Amino acid sequence: MPLTRQQKEQRVANMIETIADAASVVFMAFDGLTVEAAEELRGQLFVDGSRMQVIPKRLLRLVLK
Repeated sequence: MPLTRQQKEQRVANMIETIADAASVVFMAFDGLTVEAAEELRGQLFVDGSRMQVIPKRLLRLVLK
């Protein structure tokens, strides 16, 4: 089910706050990344005290404005 406008606005607001509080931000393309590899990466990041979040490019553009 697509996100509603209100949900999108909330995700953008949350991401703005997350990026503002972050020491660093990494962008990556995950084309060809299997679900298992993505889950392994997410788990390793969690162990290291980091996290991975996926956001649509259109919303990311709003966040970075």
